[in-house]
Amino acid sequence: MLEWDGKDFKKIADNEDWHYRALDIPARGGKVLFGQKGGNASIFSGNVHELKWVHGYYVSTNKEILPRGLNVYGFSYGDILNSGQEMTLGFNANEYLSLFNANGGEEWTSSDPYGGSNSYLEPPAEIEAAKKIRSDPDPRTQNRLYLPQRILITDLDKDGKKDVLVVKNIDTTGGVFSRIRLFKSGYFESLSWDNVGLSPKWRTRNFSGYISDYTLGDIDNDGKDELVFILVTQAGGSVLGADRSFVISWDAK
Repeated sequence: MLEWDGKDFKKIADNEDWHYRALDIPARGGKVLFGQKGGNASIFSGNVHELKWVHGYYVSTNKEILPRGLNVYGFSYGDILNSGQEMTLGFNANEYLSLFNANGGEEWTSSDPYGGSNSYLEPPAEIEAAKKIRSDPDPRTQNRLYLPQRILITDLDKDGKKDVLVVKNIDTTGGVFSRIRLFKSGYFESLSWDNVGLSPKWRTRNFSGYISDYTLGDIDNDGKDELVFILVTQAGGSVLGADRSFVISWDAK
């Protein structure tokens, strides 16, 4: 963990057994740091915790009660129903969006998957075991966990109601391979609650390539937030070509 001291980045923590994630939660005063312990036989161990800096260390100050199947990377909090109640929105194991109430009960699940990521983690124990199997022509682990994409909950069009912004990368393999993903295009979709579920409000055009990450911010200082994202493309459209990446700003109004 590095911290800017005015001149340089100073190391303040090292070799910590946490998976970290920061979320912007206005109801809790802004940025909140969450962590989940790493396991040996599995990637994650135990609950997600809210972490705070206390006497030179990050320590747990609150245990998050999340619905089963969600990890530190796969959820967000927000007033999705615009009712004044904070709810949990997350990706399940098959990358469908699910909305949960304060008691962890499922209120809604999307009919189509969203997200799509090439970033993954593997169980440490399986990594070590695979290294020892010299006869295996493909010693990579079998249980990859592909990390979910971000879920942004914000009032995009400034109408006083919260919207949900998600990406949808299109896997040309159809999800049949557990260790291979091939994304050739993707787009963003804004969803809003209509008393039945989260329904599409608008979407961008398809972008040729893989959308690896995104955020909202006023990149040109005009007082309005833009959608800023990284688009990864392959030279000449060939899977054997070198990847190229671009930072793109899109008017999100």
